[in-house]
Amino acid sequence: MESEDKGTQYRFTISEFRDKQYISIREWYLDFEGEYSASKNGVTLPYSLHTTSRLYKALHDLLSDAEVLHEVISNAIK
Repeated sequence: MESEDKGTQYRFTISEFRDKQYISIREWYLDFEGEYSASKNGVTLPYSLHTTSRLYKALHDLLSDAEVLHEVISNAIK
């Protein structure tokens, strides 16, 4: 996801550090040289079946709640 007017991006990445894999969701910003750099805003978790399945479930629940909330709001306005 990108916001060109603000010069920010949100990236979902998998990386390796000291022979361990990590999954990150992080905000990137456009620096003075026109390159994107990672900011401190975000989260990094160990990349494992446990963490990815928990992350998937959390995103699923969040999207389900958002869908239900949207339906409640749109029906309440009518």
